[in-house]
Amino acid sequence: MPPLLSLRYLFCLDPNPSILYMTVIAINLIPIASSSKHSSTWKVIMSKGHKITRKLKAILSADVKGYSLLMSDDEVLTLKTLDEYKNIMSELITSNSGRVVDAVGDNVLAEFSSAVDAVGCAIKVQARLKKENSKYADHRKLKFRIGINIGDVIHDGDRIVGEGVNIAARIEALADAGGICISRNTYD
Repeated sequence: MPPLLSLRYLFCLDPNPSILYMTVIAINLIPIASSSKHSSTWKVIMSKGHKITRKLKAILSADVKGYSLLMSDDEVLTLKTLDEYKNIMSELITSNSGRVVDAVGDNVLAEFSSAVDAVGCAIKVQARLKKENSKYADHRKLKFRIGINIGDVIHDGDRIVGEGVNIAARIEALADAGGICISRNTYD
């Protein structure tokens, strides 16, 4: 069956709460058979007989804008601050019913069962990190961009992979430093 074309609207929340802008991206989707039209979990059998479970999740992807430049300026302070901020984010993610999936380099990837929990957590993270950044000069501030998408994920041990994760990462790149960008299906 040929791929179906689906348009998703992305609403990006600027750090200035009075600004809301929209970007449209096109995504190719291939329908996957499932046991129920309304099921949020699909089981697919791969060619080698390996069973994969897909689950619908809210995915939060975050990274530091200008991380490489910060590292080239002062590696020790950047790594120390990044470690502190990741701990803060981890605590907020856990306290908002989420799970930190991965935290490599300057990236944090988390999953939530609820879009409301993911967005609420993102807002709390940005508010808290803004407060933490107030003690640094402008050129030393670590400002995270956060993207949130709802989509299918494949659990591979403790990791998650799949289109839903890839879209969350792309959406995060659209966010301004200190901002949050959410997909249309997250907004809905």
